[in-house]
Amino acid sequence: QNLFTSARAMADQAETQFQMDGKGWGQRAMYLTRLTMWIGARMEYLEKYVQMELWRVRRERYWMRWAQRIMTPLVFVVWLAVFLLEPAPADAGAFRALQALAIVLGAGVSWLSYFRWRTPVAAIQDKLGVEGWVRYASLDVDNAVADQVRRDKERLVEYRALTRGR
Repeated sequence: QNLFTSARAMADQAETQFQMDGKGWGQRAMYLTRLTMWIGARMEYLEKYVQMELWRVRRERYWMRWAQRIMTPLVFVVWLAVFLLEPAPADAGAFRALQALAIVLGAGVSWLSYFRWRTPVAAIQDKLGVEGWVRYASLDVDNAVADQVRRDKERLVEYRALTRGR
């Protein structure tokens, strides 16, 4: 938005720089109009790009959640089966107690990963700070260019009236 505002301000500065050079002023005005339109188009492109990237992230997160919902219990069940099929050594009581502790800890980790280890979308949006983004709609390119043309035409009429001696 700063570039956009600067381009609009440069048009007013060009008026004082090219007071007696109509052709130079015209070339500068053409350049600034193109710059203003390009900045607006660039902002629109960037906005669409960011929207597509956020859509891609949401889609990937959706499928990763489904993979997590399937893989977490599957890994836990496979791990539990392998763990329970392990033959006990000579001191079976202590071994089975450690197995029970490992099963409880494994169930805790599985539960945490299934229900708690998810990054909420709100945290991502807070980190990106999407509320402060400049949007293409907020640039208001068409009205900005129309306002600049109106002001230039008014000044041109005033200038002609002054030079005619009115």
